[in-house]
Amino acid sequence: MLCEAQKIMTSAGELETHLYFVTEGVQRVYYFDEQNSEATLVFTYASSFGGVIDALTSKQPSRYYYETLTPSFF
Repeated sequence: MLCEAQKIMTSAGELETHLYFVTEGVQRVYYFDEQNSEATLVFTYASSFGGVIDALTSKQPSRYYYETLTPSFF
């Protein structure tokens, strides 16, 4: 799957339905704290797995966003 840059793959409050294997591009997982400040938790890139893993395994709504920073291929 090819995705353009700055695409939200998973939003906070959504169920995560995919575990991605990244073959190209850079992505990040981030959230907003109580003061509405943005904080990045992790970056993913080629030859790594991506997505909001805790939401996928727990089958609970995500607390985080998963976003492509550059054009990405999964």
